[in-house]
Amino acid sequence: MSAGAGALSGPSTDIVEDPHHHRPDRQVVAAQHLPRAVVLANPFNPRTTIRFTLATPGPVELSVYDLEGRVVRRLASGLYAAVVHELNWQGEDDHGAAAASGTCFYRLRAEGRELTRKMTLLR
Repeated sequence: MSAGAGALSGPSTDIVEDPHHHRPDRQVVAAQHLPRAVVLANPFNPRTTIRFTLATPGPVELSVYDLEGRVVRRLASGLYAAVVHELNWQGEDDHGAAAASGTCFYRLRAEGRELTRKMTLLR
């Protein structure tokens, strides 16, 4: 959980989970003011870094999900400061086994909102 400086920039599409479904691949485009997050290498092999910025300090949950909506790896759960954070994912599940190649999703819950984005693990 290292902190960096500055804000994220560049075009992005903010996406959140559809409240009528529990699978992260069922999504709707969200309104403004979501937490900002980006995968620094996508596609990636075998690891990547997820960078997110918080405007206010508070609880954060960041998890990786497979296409069926199952949690592959929980990367963060706790209180975080209002700065830029970078969390590394080594392409492993919560038990240390290699995650399957292909599309997966990460979901950031912070500042009372959710942000879900797609990423691709290539082995």
